Amino acid sequence: MSIQGIQSELQEINMLLEDPSTVAAIKKTLQLIVNLEKSGILDLLLALTEKNVISKVMEIMINTGSMRIVDNADYLLDKLGEATMMLRKPVNEPTIAELLKTMFDKETLSGLIRILNVIKALGRD
Repeated sequence: MSIQGIQSELQEINMLLEDPSTVAAIKKTLQLIVNLEKSGILDLLLALTEKNVISKVMEIMINTGSMRIVDNADYLLDKLGEATMMLRKPVNEPTIAELLKTMFDKETLSGLIRILNVIKALGRD
């Protein structure tokens, strides 16, 4: 770059720095970097970007179908919320008949099958 090009760039930077919102944004960015450094996250982020870890993780997620979890995150979080609310309800000890009735409920069976499939997939490793 020529001296004139450098001078032009410096003039543009100087004009940006005259805007108080730009200065405030730069201060916030620098504080963020300091906080990331203090917490050790900056080193982790640097390692992730240098070693192409992110692209490898994405490749694994795509190849194994794990992206479906991300695609269905809203659904999964909603169902997790429903399950959490159900756990808060007081439960009396069921009789064997009540337990069997619940086990053969369509929603219960569907949920059990899904949980068993997750357990099965975890066991493959």
